Amino acid sequence: MSATLAGHRILALLHDGGETRVFRAYDDANDRPVVLKVLWDAEAPPEKRALFRREFRLLRDFAVDGVVA
Repeated sequence: MSATLAGHRILALLHDGGETRVFRAYDDANDRPVVLKVLWDAEAPPEKRALFRREFRLLRDFAVDGVVA
């Protein structure tokens, strides 16, 4: 797999949950491996998008090495 997503090189699909997909990727700009969780359906209902945004905000404020949002 050699696609890019939001500036990250996608290395492998780790999980396909239907609504979300989780990828192993590499952040070339910061020279580090990352895991990306993507809401796959661009037409997801507003409540699903709101839940995804809330999860992002929680992770963004989670101050632990290795967690990046």
